[in-house]
Parts: sequence; structure tokens; C-alpha cells
Amino acid sequence: MIILEQNFPLAVLVCGFEHSGTTMVSEMLRQHPQLHGGFEGGFLLNETAQAFLSTEPYYTNVKNGWGVTDAQMREICNSYTWAGVYAKLQDKAAILRHQSGGLVDKTPMYMSVLSDVLQRVPNVPCIVMVRDFRALAWSSFKRASMPLEQWQHQRLGIACKHMLSYAEGWSRAMADGLGHRLLLVQYEAFCADPIPQAQIIFDFLQLDFDPAYLSFGAGKHEFVYGNQVSNSYTAEYKQHLPDSICHRVIDSLWRYRDWLWAD
Repeated sequence: MIILEQNFPLAVLVCGFEHSGTTMVSEMLRQHPQLHGGFEGGFLLNETAQAFLSTEPYYTNVKNGWGVTDAQMREICNSYTWAGVYAKLQDKAAILRHQSGGLVDKTPMYMSVLSDVLQRVPNVPCIVMVRDFRALAWSSFKRASMPLEQWQHQRLGIACKHMLSYAEGWSRAMADGLGHRLLLVQYEAFCADPIPQAQIIFDFLQLDFDPAYLSFGAGKHEFVYGNQVSNSYTAEYKQHLPDSICHRVIDSLWRYRDWLWAD
């Protein structure tokens, strides 16, 4: 892995749809001895680091997930360059205990403004996680705390627009000629056959891969359900979502139908 001096210590970005395996992949990466990080970043959603001080929930997530105080956050965000932001974050984050190496910034929302994000940190590679839209819709419903019919009328359209905004962010980055820095990973394919999929990711980052990175233990790898990559949730929506909802979701994101998963 080569981290350019202008970006050090930022090594890799991970983004994608919410609940599409971004946490799973970032936790896998953090098991490599050259990579470290907290739960989530989000700095690059802003044009300036100072703006991050009022960007929620990311500001609070970084404080809690990396272990920094408000005073330290002000110092971090007072940097003049993005490299300076990540260097100060690495120095002050309690979760890192002053570890050296590269940082992983996992922020799903980066996908929606991907071109802007990538241009703020030239040449940093980015892993983009995608998932079958029907599974994403089911995940959205499960977190809504309302009957399915009510969710369908009140929230489904919003959920589809949200997914579309992320997909279009990826399309804009591709149109802007940034595809060489992007690795698109299908969540279902990763869960179905994790070792070769993980190998592709590590090859993309020019890092050695050890299958042991796919086992998540206690301690710093605390943000993944269970301790192994699981295929249990890839098609859960089939048991619960009626065809009418599935068809509406597919119609809303038809341009990205290649991301649908047929198991």
C-alpha cells in the first residue's frame, strides 16, 4: 500500500448504502496491522474542516467512536489541510493509542457526494458497498417502528429517493473520471463467498490478505454483529415484503438494476 505524503495518514475510504456492509468491511480492514480507525468519520462531507464542528451526527460519532474530546476536536478541525485533520486525529484519538499506519474513514454518506469527497483527498482509494435495493428497503422498514402499510405510504418513497441519491453520487464520480480509485463491492457477493471477495479488496489496496481478518473478535472490532461474515440476512426481505413494494423499489432504481441480487 502506498499512502501519498499529501494524504498521510488517510489510507482508504469506505462508503456505500447504509446497512450494506460498510461496517463489516471497515472492521475487516482494521484487522490489518497497517490500518486503523474508529467507527465512522465524515470529515470530508464538508468543504472545510471547520464546518465539521457543526456537522451532526458525525461530530458526535467521531467523539465517541474515536475517543476525542471537544477541545481536541476543535484542534483537529483547526487544520489547514485534510492531511492535517487526519494526522491530528491519529495523534489524539484514544482508540488508536498513538498507533502508526494508515487510517480508514468509513462513512456511508460519502457515496452521495462521492466526486466531491474524492477530489478533497487526491488519489486515496475508495471501497463502495452496494446491496440489493429490496433488502435495503426491508432494512429501512425494520428501523421505522410502524406497521408495514403505514411505512409503505409514508416512508417508502423517501427511502427510494435516498437510495437513488447515493447511486447517483457513484454515477457522478464515474462520469468525472474517478473510477480508477473506486472498487464497487456487492454485499451479497461478499457474504456468499467472503474469502475471494476480501482478496479482491486487499489486492485493490495493495495489501497482503489473511483469511483471519474475516473473524471479528472482541475489543476494537466491536461494531459487527457476530464474529463471522454471515449470509443469513441477504434475502430476508423475501419473507416479508410483498411484491408490490419490491416492484416499486426496483422501478425507482431501474438504472442500477445490475446491483439487484438473484440468489
